[in-house]
Amino acid sequence: MAKTDYGPESVIFLRGSFKGGYEGAYVARFANAFGTPNIASMSSVCFVPRVNGSVITHGFLPVPDYRYPPACIMVWGANLSETRLGEGMETLDAVEKGSKLIVVDPRTFHLSRKAEIRLPLRPGSDLALALGLIHVIIADGLYDSTFVDKWTVGFRELKGHVEQYSPDVVEKITWVPADMIKEAARLYATAKPAVLQAGNAIDHNGNNFQTARAFAILRAITGNIGLPGGEVACSGPPVIPMGSPEFDLRDMLSNEARSKRLNVEDGFLPSIFYALPQSIVKSVLSGEPYRLRAAYVLGANPLLTYTNAQEVYKAFREIDFLAVADIFMTPTAAMADIIFPAAMFLETDGIIAPPYYPVAQVQQKVAHPGECRSDYEILSGLARKVGISCFWESERECLDYILRPAGLTFEEFGKVGALVGKKEYRKHEREGFATPSKKGRALLRTVKGLGVRPPAHTP
Repeated sequence: MAKTDYGPESVIFLRGSFKGGYEGAYVARFANAFGTPNIASMSSVCFVPRVNGSVITHGFLPVPDYRYPPACIMVWGANLSETRLGEGMETLDAVEKGSKLIVVDPRTFHLSRKAEIRLPLRPGSDLALALGLIHVIIADGLYDSTFVDKWTVGFRELKGHVEQYSPDVVEKITWVPADMIKEAARLYATAKPAVLQAGNAIDHNGNNFQTARAFAILRAITGNIGLPGGEVACSGPPVIPMGSPEFDLRDMLSNEARSKRLNVEDGFLPSIFYALPQSIVKSVLSGEPYRLRAAYVLGANPLLTYTNAQEVYKAFREIDFLAVADIFMTPTAAMADIIFPAAMFLETDGIIAPPYYPVAQVQQKVAHPGECRSDYEILSGLARKVGISCFWESERECLDYILRPAGLTFEEFGKVGALVGKKEYRKHEREGFATPSKKGRALLRTVKGLGVRPPAHTP
């Protein structure tokens, strides 16, 4: 076994796109009990940069409040009506009721055709555009001075920093006309309350974290945080959170073992605790800082999604043992020593808990053809084979455990359908923000470098 011969850190667990439920948490639970610090994820290019940007700025991830229709909705890098159907429907309903819609996207699609203002920015130039909007809002005196004075720090530094991002300058970077930048900034700042719906496209460039910070600043300086019809804090639904240390068994992994994680010496933010793609390939091909020997891949296709496919192919050819659990015979699966046929969403019970909205929904199995197995069944079976007691006897027992805070069994949950967290309006006025100063950071004192890294192929 790789663990016996080379140490548990020589084994990596690599998961792909979020399936909606606790599959990724099952992998983390297995890995921590197994003793490896190496879990790979899509998180560096999916959602987590937006979460970290918000949390580090003002202490939480805000949720748009459609209960009181916002006066303005800015949808940025998100095709809500096709990829986030619930929010897409709420957005269209709000527009029909009079909400002004701004869509920031280089593409044209159903939702963008409904927009009052559409900003077809150059791909990868999102941060420059966000800083341009901030520039206009501050220069024109459209910011919420009461909120800024009481609830932010670093505003003076921010004002000085964005002076270099005038609409004329930003137009050259983003290809969005300066007049459109001014128009969008003025609408977003004056049509109150407003929400900013950001999508996965934001995460797919080198400025992803800083762009998320800029979005958080936009929300703060316009005073839209906590307002009905603005962006509010929410308590989670009454379930065991999928990323919680309790569920992940995080304490089972010693500090010594965690210090052996790939990327640990790279100086990334403490919240980036996953092994990154480039370090995985480097480890296998060069043995630095040590050589990965075995990999378990859950619902991922690195040969297609990692950069430099030829190098990834070489790495997966040279790894000693590769196991893949998937519903498709992907190029990565075709290279595997063993393939586990994973169940599709209609073939397994589960609890769906999207991280961007405080809800937990039931997923009920309607069929079980062939020899497919849920990710829980596959991982719990592997755990028993290697002598790890980290899973329940059955998946139903696990689901009952997740629902314990709600006082429900999974069978009872099937009759309830969904559990929804509670929106907390103006929470900061009662508790302050979850930052050291109890205020939102606006923003240069604590995390520096809110500058633009030019997109590739700058003319």
